[in-house]
Amino acid sequence: MTTPESNPQGQQERESTDVPSTDGSKPGASKKNLLLSILPIVLIGGSISFLFWRVGPSNIVEGMQELPPMYIGFGFLFLALDLSADSMRYWSAGRALGSPISFFLGLRVCLVNLFGAFITPGAGGAAPAVAWYLKGRGFDETRGLSIAIIKGVLGFYVLVPCAACLALIAPGDVLNDPQIRLILLSSCLGVSVLLALITCIAIWPNFIANLIHRSMDSMASVIKGGKPTGKRQRFRRFLTWLGDILQKTAKDLGGFFRGKKRFVFATFGFTVVNIAVLMTIAFILGLGFGLEPGATKLDLMFMSILYVVLVFIAPTPGGAGIAEFGGQFMFDPVLGEGEAVAFTLIWRTFTCYIPFIMGAIVFSREVARTGSRPKSQA
Repeated sequence: MTTPESNPQGQQERESTDVPSTDGSKPGASKKNLLLSILPIVLIGGSISFLFWRVGPSNIVEGMQELPPMYIGFGFLFLALDLSADSMRYWSAGRALGSPISFFLGLRVCLVNLFGAFITPGAGGAAPAVAWYLKGRGFDETRGLSIAIIKGVLGFYVLVPCAACLALIAPGDVLNDPQIRLILLSSCLGVSVLLALITCIAIWPNFIANLIHRSMDSMASVIKGGKPTGKRQRFRRFLTWLGDILQKTAKDLGGFFRGKKRFVFATFGFTVVNIAVLMTIAFILGLGFGLEPGATKLDLMFMSILYVVLVFIAPTPGGAGIAEFGGQFMFDPVLGEGEAVAFTLIWRTFTCYIPFIMGAIVFSREVARTGSRPKSQA
């Protein structure tokens, strides 16, 4: 009798109904992917519509008219600086790992990263999108994933100290609600646990990789029996794949921090510049709208920092909804009601909506070039 092991062709035919389709999604998953893709649009559209209803279109239009046109020019200038700094983060991180990425490839990768972050909850699709794009450019898939994770983690190394200092030293008229300070400190504590884990991986990469290997092997050994194409065996193969990815990523994290120091420090430096530019855009736009009586530039600076932190840690895709409502709530006392909504829409246009559209174009062109999308490995 011919067994599945001795007849790979027959096994492949039987497995053909269980593998992902050529576009990277399993049958029946397209509706789920579509819902996830339109979620940020629904959240942004719904929140903007609510703000227009609550504040009034006339007040928002009057707020828009308060901004001198030259500040729109400043917005485009800082958008270019933001994307350039983000691209240089990939440039330096790739070189620290021995996988050079050019500036213009880094620019396309950063746009794909932003697109993946904006269409998935918690920005969970950003790293897989980057890994997929770099794989299409000849990079190892795991190395691309590692570069994306390193780039994202370094951002939190910068943001967490900013948020913690803000919660501790900001004057009472900025964070006048003790609950806001508590939420901010709690968020910092939660992210710090993750950063501590990442730091341990960076310090002891081989130990962590071996620990992952043993853990995944133990989990896979428990799953026995079942058909070769059954759910048990597919889950076992998934665990094997996941373990391999995690081991390589752990070693890459250690390799990054042990890489050429000038590139490691450059990656940190460009991360600081990238985040500082986002905060500067908020601060300059706020100055353009003009401050409310009693508000100071220091209040505006603290709010700009807090707002960027809020958008980064928001669990919704690209901060959709939370960024719109949060901007109006936080800048209302500093800028005024109509101006706060106008400020939020303009800031989000430069930091979210325009990069999202550009990332969608780059992503779509790559799909057309390769004929595939990022695949689900589960």
